[in-house]
Amino acid sequence: MPYNRRLNGIYCHIKQRCNNKNDTAYMYYGGKGINICEEWSNSYKLFKKWAIENGYEDELTIDRIDSNGDYEPNNCRWITRAENTKRAHYGRVMNDKTKNALLKSRIGVSHTNEARKKISKSVSKINNKTREEIRLKIDSGISRKIIKDMYNTSYATISRIANNVNIL
Repeated sequence: MPYNRRLNGIYCHIKQRCNNKNDTAYMYYGGKGINICEEWSNSYKLFKKWAIENGYEDELTIDRIDSNGDYEPNNCRWITRAENTKRAHYGRVMNDKTKNALLKSRIGVSHTNEARKKISKSVSKINNKTREEIRLKIDSGISRKIIKDMYNTSYATISRIANNVNIL
């Protein structure tokens, strides 16, 4: 089996997001207890063998069938990017540890009264017209991450506006 740069990149990214606490995606994977099986973690050759035998093609991406399960042969498959995007972030349930990590990364404090006050201040700085613009952008399918960058605010603030949540 010749070397496959793209497949090796997929393999390395799986290991990083599951094992490296400094990886930006860690909170969604390793931080939620999602791991890469020992067999794959210890051997790129075994991962590559599984990938080829299970339909890997350059235009496909790896998908965990059970999004709360580990990266392992019985829980992974290859699907198109469009299919993976549809599945990727819908209905993500975050536990308190993940919420704290997300808030800390976004606004510098954990999910406490201090965080609520900081978010509340941020939300109150945005006028009603801008809040409505933000809601319309979300309804039109623009991601909250992109919107937060457009308005130079935190993801938590955009989520609070989208959900019409009062913090204090």
